[in-house]
Amino acid sequence: DLLTAIAAVRVSSVLNRNNSEFGKRHLTDRNPETCWNSDQGAGQWIELALARPSRLLSLQLQFQGGFSATRCLVAALPGDGEPQLLADARLSDSSQLQSLNLAPGAPPVRDRIRLTFLETADPFGRVTVYQLGAPCSRADSHALANDPKSLS
Repeated sequence: DLLTAIAAVRVSSVLNRNNSEFGKRHLTDRNPETCWNSDQGAGQWIELALARPSRLLSLQLQFQGGFSATRCLVAALPGDGEPQLLADARLSDSSQLQSLNLAPGAPPVRDRIRLTFLETADPFGRVTVYQLGAPCSRADSHALANDPKSLS
């Protein structure tokens, strides 16, 4: 799964800079009782650096109702090129786990992926994420060199 492929996490902000209660580490701790909570402001984001190239088909997000993202851009950020848009998705203001399908046939994410929350249910732009995950498969480096769409 995605959490095993993450090497580092960056976020746009943390509510009141309270990292112990609302920090980025809660995105990957697999604890349904903890969350990342952004501070206010438009365009909050989560960036995941991957330890290995991974093929992502979808992302799963669980927000706190009232603090949900209702529009999310997902982009692959290669270290040596232009960002590649993987999804521009509408989400619902819900506390339920939601799936966000990524562009079919997209090549594996090699370096980083960024989720940018363009619209939120909260009028101040705050976002609260309890769960973040994705089914993914490891991309075979030999196959990547010959055919970037191949997987192991």
